[in-house]
Amino acid sequence: MRELELTLTSKIEQDGEEEIQQSNYFATMKSGRKKFIQYEERLDQDTTDVVLVIGDQSVRMNRSGQMNVKLLFEPGHYYETFYHYTSYKIPIKIYTHDVLIKQRENESVIEIKYDLYERDEIISNHHILFQLKEQS
Repeated sequence: MRELELTLTSKIEQDGEEEIQQSNYFATMKSGRKKFIQYEERLDQDTTDVVLVIGDQSVRMNRSGQMNVKLLFEPGHYYETFYHYTSYKIPIKIYTHDVLIKQRENESVIEIKYDLYERDEIISNHHILFQLKEQS
């Protein structure tokens, strides 16, 4: 298991507005047939465990915390799922435009571009960038 520094940059475009957020986390990575990257997001008092499963041309993201969701990003494909909250769930659909995975000796970059749909209408466009560096 390798320890990593993760910089997460997300850009969301919705209703003509653009929001960019950047956060830094410590992560661990297990390698095998696929790579598993695990980290913990903290926002105020809430903690969300995130697991990324990196395939050749796809990324699966599992988020569990106050809100749970499993997403599969495959270029040119739709994926239907739910945002699960404690007492209710919201059906969503994503369409992945692009997944870019670059790996070098001590660092990796994962870039995902997708649209988020609710009731067959695009509600936002997303661009997520994961920059991973081995801790020295």
